Amino acid sequence: MEKVIVAGANGFIGRHLVPVLAEKFEVITLTRRPEIISGARNVLWDGKNVGDWADELEGAFAVINLTGKSVNCRHNEKNKAAILNSRVFTTEAVGQAIDACKNPPKVWLNSSGVSIYKESFDTPQDETATEFDNDFLADVTVKWEAACLKYASNTRKVLMRTSVILGLEDGSYPLIAKLTKLFGGGKQGSGKQYFPWMHVADFVAIVRDTLLENNQISGPVNMCAPDLITNCEFMAAMRKGHNRSFGIPAPAFLLKIGSAIIGTEASLVLKSSYVEPIVLKESGAAFQFPDISSAIKDLASK
Repeated sequence: MEKVIVAGANGFIGRHLVPVLAEKFEVITLTRRPEIISGARNVLWDGKNVGDWADELEGAFAVINLTGKSVNCRHNEKNKAAILNSRVFTTEAVGQAIDACKNPPKVWLNSSGVSIYKESFDTPQDETATEFDNDFLADVTVKWEAACLKYASNTRKVLMRTSVILGLEDGSYPLIAKLTKLFGGGKQGSGKQYFPWMHVADFVAIVRDTLLENNQISGPVNMCAPDLITNCEFMAAMRKGHNRSFGIPAPAFLLKIGSAIIGTEASLVLKSSYVEPIVLKESGAAFQFPDISSAIKDLASK
């Protein structure tokens, strides 16, 4: 079996991805903790420096880098530094390790984010967009992608600009589902802001069957579903999926207060990210959950 290296495999997406990859590849994970991840052989690394772990990349088919501190926290100076460094340092370490290979991986998938795009309420942003936002997360994403692009010139590189990934274990879905069940599932802010999303099952399947296998795909790829919805439409789907006839709305000022209390940023909900997955559409990528209703129905049933 061909070998695939996964960094950041102990995170929410990684734990879904590894067993799916293991159906098709030999999977080696790079982890800071000596824990067992089912379906993979685990190798220790520090996420900063090239070490013995780099030998695993020699002759590998692919390396997938999912590392990065969650942005779901207060964006104070300490957390900002950790968010940036956990992305740039690990990406540079992977790039340096690939450059040291005599037989480098054929493809490198590196995480990125749709937060790079400027806020929009009326014009969808696809992978050809070159005008980016000027806020903290967009700046982080620009530097993150730049760290990837300066290495591994002989390896096909895919920048996975990831949207909100919906799953039961982590991310925004569990919290919003809980609020919805408590009749707090009304629109958030104006409700007009666009909400890019993808079911975690589609994310991992598209990584395995499309991004790794399609040699024509390189550069940025918007990892989101083709169903372009607003926050108001998302919350309506949540209410329907959880059998709630109404939900109390959350004005922007309450979101800002609540976010400060629970230790996150209201901008993660209030920013309108109108993002379209043109590359995935044109590649013929298969979505099991192409619309928000089917995605919420699946998650709510579990």
